[in-house]
Amino acid sequence: MTTENMPALRATRLTDVELLEAWSKGTPGDRVRFAFPIAAPATGSISMAYAEIEPGGAIPWHVDSAAEEIVLVLEGRVEVSLEDYGGDETVLLEAGCAVCLPAGRAHRVHNPGAATSRTVHAFPAAGVAVTFADPLMPFDLRTIGEAS
Repeated sequence: MTTENMPALRATRLTDVELLEAWSKGTPGDRVRFAFPIAAPATGSISMAYAEIEPGGAIPWHVDSAAEEIVLVLEGRVEVSLEDYGGDETVLLEAGCAVCLPAGRAHRVHNPGAATSRTVHAFPAAGVAVTFADPLMPFDLRTIGEAS
């Protein structure tokens, strides 16, 4: 095995990543700080988001362009809700737990706890377009990012 064409390993310390604060225009309490520390153009086929959600906050209802999404809870706990025709399905995840969300389904990640939650979101695409149910502030856009 040669290493000539392999990318160099580069570690990312999540606590050092500069986060953007965003919230739902329709539900301002759905507020999150997030970043995509691993994404295009640095990668060819995968990306990762990192989020910090204060108690009562949430990643608002949205759909991702990527095929599927894995949510991993690093600290705290979150409720992950998946929109369904018969009503919403919700699962509670604590630190060390993960869930795989199906492609093309609206979902929301809410912090019902008393402490800040920290989550990682992995996608099988170098770029992800995220379309929110309500515009995401302060950008006042429904779709952010670009699909690859």
